Amino acid sequence: PLAVSQMRTSPSYDDEQIRLPSLERLREEKEPRSATAKHLTEKGKRGKKVMDTRSQRKARMQKYVLFKPGERFYKGKWEVTQLIDNGGFGVVYEAWNNEKSMFAALKAEPTTSTGESQLKQEILVLRTVNATGKTEHFPRIHAFSKHRNFAFIIMSLCGPNLKALRSCEMKQPRRERKPDDMVQDHYLLGVGSWVRVGMQSLYAIKTLHDFGFVHRDIKPANFVVGTGQDMTTIFMLDFGLSRSYAFKSRRDDLWSFFYILIEAHCGLPWQFELDRKELERIKCTISDKELTKNLPKRLRVCVSDLRLLDIYSRPDYAAIHRVLLELKTMESVNR
Repeated sequence: PLAVSQMRTSPSYDDEQIRLPSLERLREEKEPRSATAKHLTEKGKRGKKVMDTRSQRKARMQKYVLFKPGERFYKGKWEVTQLIDNGGFGVVYEAWNNEKSMFAALKAEPTTSTGESQLKQEILVLRTVNATGKTEHFPRIHAFSKHRNFAFIIMSLCGPNLKALRSCEMKQPRRERKPDDMVQDHYLLGVGSWVRVGMQSLYAIKTLHDFGFVHRDIKPANFVVGTGQDMTTIFMLDFGLSRSYAFKSRRDDLWSFFYILIEAHCGLPWQFELDRKELERIKCTISDKELTKNLPKRLRVCVSDLRLLDIYSRPDYAAIHRVLLELKTMESVNR
C-alpha cells in the first residue's frame, strides 16, 4: 500500500477559506451539549426532524468545521495538524496527541439547524463493535463530543481508500475524455489483490451484521488500508447511514460488495458512460448474467444465490469466502 503521506496534499489555509476560531465556538468547547439532548419547539414538544438543504449544510460547514492547524479539541489534548479530506457532510483532519505521541483522524460535521448529527450513529456503531476490545477491520474511537453547532469524533488514523489506490489521474478534463481513453488510463487490480481485498471486506461486513447493523453505503471509498502494523489490514469506515438489520436487509450490503469486486476485477458496465440518461437506463435494465459475465464462474453462482434471499435471510458468507479462498489458492499456484 502507498504511504499515507503520499496520498495527502497540503491544503491552503488562507483567510477566505478558513475562519479564525470565534468566541462562540470557544464557549461551546467549554460548555458541550449532550449528544442525546432533545430539541424542543416553543410549545415544549419535540420538534419535527427537518433536513437542511445542500446550501444550508455547506454554509454551516464553512462557518463551524473548517479549522486551522493548531486548533485544539477535547480539553486541549488533540491538536489539528492538517486537512485530510472534505466532503458534502463533513471534514476529516489529522490530529496529534502530545501526551500519547500518536496521530489520529478527527472527523467533524456541523449539526443540522435542529441540532442533529450523523456522527451520533457512527459513534453508536463503533462503540458497539469495539465494546469488548479492539475489533479487527474497525477503527478505534479515542474521543468524541457534540457541541451546539458541530460534533466531532477522533478515531484511528488509516491510509488511503480503495478508490484512491486503484484510480489514476486523468490528464484530460472529464468532458473531453473519450471512453477508449478512460479504459486505457483506468487500471484494474490483479486477481490476487482484489481477492485479498474481497476476503477482508467480506469479513468486515459479516462482523458488522453480527453486531446487528447493516452499513447501507458499501463502496470502495469506505474501505481503507491501515498504517504501521496494520498496513495489510482493510478497515471499514463511515457508518452514518447504518441501521439495525431488523428493518433493513443484509443482502443489500452483499450486492454492493459484489459491485466492488466487479469494478476491481473487470470494471462495471456503466462506469465510463457520460450520458446520465443512458447511465440510468443501463443500471435499470442490465441482467445479472450481463453484469457478472467476466467474473469467475463460482462467484457468478454466489451472485445468483443473492436473488433467492428475502429481507430477513442471512447471507451465506462462508460460501462466498470459500470461493474467494479457492481463487486465492489458484492464483498462488499459477504464479
